[in-house]
Parts: sequence; C-alpha cells; structure tokens
Amino acid sequence: MKNLAFGLLMLTFAAPVFADSIFGSCVTEYPSTSFLIETTEDKVIATVINHNGQAYAPFWHSLIVTNDFAILRQKSDLVMKLEPTIVTTWNKANCKWYGDKKMACIGNAEKVQSNDITVEPWALYSSVIKDSSFAGDYEYVEMTLSFYVSDEQNQLVMKYPTQDCRLSNKKLDSPVQRLKH
Repeated sequence: MKNLAFGLLMLTFAAPVFADSIFGSCVTEYPSTSFLIETTEDKVIATVINHNGQAYAPFWHSLIVTNDFAILRQKSDLVMKLEPTIVTTWNKANCKWYGDKKMACIGNAEKVQSNDITVEPWALYSSVIKDSSFAGDYEYVEMTLSFYVSDEQNQLVMKYPTQDCRLSNKKLDSPVQRLKH
C-alpha cells in the first residue's frame, strides 16, 4: 500500500527543478499550527508545531461526509496521542523545489518517536490553492505532512493565506520571526 501511494504521488509531480535547499515558515497570525523548514548540508528538517495542543491539530483537508465519521474518530484518536511538535528529517536528495511556493519531499524520512508511537513520514509537500467567488479572489498555501503509523496513512495539514506562508529555495531572513511575538 505504501508503494502504491508513493507511486501515485510521484506521478502527480511534473518535471522537478532539483533544489539546492528548501526553507519555509508557515505560521498563522495567532500561532495555531506552524510548519518550519530548514536545510542543512544534506538534510531538510521540517518541524510541525501544534501550538494549542493536539486537540486543535488539523489532520483532514478534504470534503467530509457522514460516512467519514468513524475514520475521522480513528485518525483524531491517533493525533491526540502524538506530541504537539514533530520534527522530521529528510535526505535532501528526496526534496525538490518546484518554484512558486511549491515543494515536496517524497520517500521515507527518518522514523520519529512521538509519545512511544513510531511515526514514519513519507511525504512533506505544499500546494497552492486559488479560490475565486463573488467575494473576491484568494490564494492559499496548504502544507501537508503525510505519515504512517502501524501501516495506516495519516496526515497533518494546514492551509495558510499566502502572506502567512513563506517558502523558498533560498534561506529566509528570519524563518521564525512570528513565533517570537
């Protein structure tokens, strides 16, 4: 199942531009869930922080129907058991910068222990979402960390207004500036 999901995700990304580095700071105005990304010589390190605890950790990003309630309960029970901060480390060779706030780290990152639960990260990526309605035109950046726990796929996901999410293949001037307020 992991290989099928990995293969399908790989097919969704067109001709990558190999990045030297990926840096990011996605933080809501009043910190709720933050994604911070730094690059070292050969690693990309991503930190997801749920500032208000796991009861407020976003773990679903698609349409929800009544039939989803059982799986939502199962996934939320797991998220409640995790620590509020998860740090994942990826080989830089598995990370690509696609430009215009689009990046992806695909493949198995180093396993992480979170409250005695083994978390196996397999994808960290951003999506640019554009909404247009009578109320105006809006652009968002959605960050997703996909991972497995006991062969079950899970995710932490957060959608930010574009101005609240800085992503680049160049070092940011102050990636955690908002967290210091």
